[in-house]
Amino acid sequence: MQNKKIKFPILLLLLAAALYFSGCQRDRVNSKKALVTFDNQTITLGEFNSLYKDTIVSFGVKDNKEQLNNLKKDLLNQLIERRLILHEAEAKNILIGDAELNDAVEKIKADYPKERFNEILKAENLTYDRWKDRIREDLIIKKALTSIVDSQINIPDAELKKYYNTHRGEFDRKEEARVRQIVVAKEEEALAIRKELLSGADFAKLAQEKSLTPDKAKGGDLGFFAKGGSMPEDFDVVFTLKVGEISKVVKTPYGFHIFKVEEKRPARKVNYNDAMPEIKSILKQEKRETRYREWLSELRTKKAVKIDYDVLYE
Repeated sequence: MQNKKIKFPILLLLLAAALYFSGCQRDRVNSKKALVTFDNQTITLGEFNSLYKDTIVSFGVKDNKEQLNNLKKDLLNQLIERRLILHEAEAKNILIGDAELNDAVEKIKADYPKERFNEILKAENLTYDRWKDRIREDLIIKKALTSIVDSQINIPDAELKKYYNTHRGEFDRKEEARVRQIVVAKEEEALAIRKELLSGADFAKLAQEKSLTPDKAKGGDLGFFAKGGSMPEDFDVVFTLKVGEISKVVKTPYGFHIFKVEEKRPARKVNYNDAMPEIKSILKQEKRETRYREWLSELRTKKAVKIDYDVLYE
């Protein structure tokens, strides 16, 4: 069953939220008009305009006044929500230590070549320290939402069972295979590696030495997947293999692959006890989104958020 992913701090992931910080750095507007006030805090028109101008460029919205006004309202609400959560986190002494921050920073940087990472910072006119501050704030927001919102979520057993009975057919499982792979850039190299494997070479060891994909760290282990599921269609060739069998070289847009089937699971029906962790995750995500929005609404009321729409739309 596909697990419906509901990500409750959507403002963390929107491009607009990221642009806010870089925009403020490079295009300060001298307007000091108060656009939003709450609990002795202020968001000025100048701050908002930095976010707004960058977003128009990124999203290609130009001439439609109704679209522009809707965009302004959406962006302002995202900015308000971010500020509210950070303000509440500060009040509750929710912090991120340097070790936790540095760990997150290194994981993000690992996804980019060093030159590309530096190019992105330069293009945004963003210093490394300011970028790190942004990551710290994102982590604080995530921790605050986990601490405050998740603690208010309760899922009774009766609700879990009701969901299972209502969606029982969705928990049927197709045949699954646990597979290792080796991926290289050239067919000649793949053929040579396959020859080694057929002569008895250790698949996991060769994957660690030769493969180009991140799963090389685990000996090329892709885990279990079903035919026609999350993997590309080219990978379905593994379901024609027996356990322990090595595939022929398979060409895909990612390179030249060699697969080995480690285990297989037959198609089966999943009982309630086995399905319960997945059901709990699904319901928790749904309740988290609902409670998150309720909590933000309560927070806006508590902090007496006031927006000057005349200033916003002028």
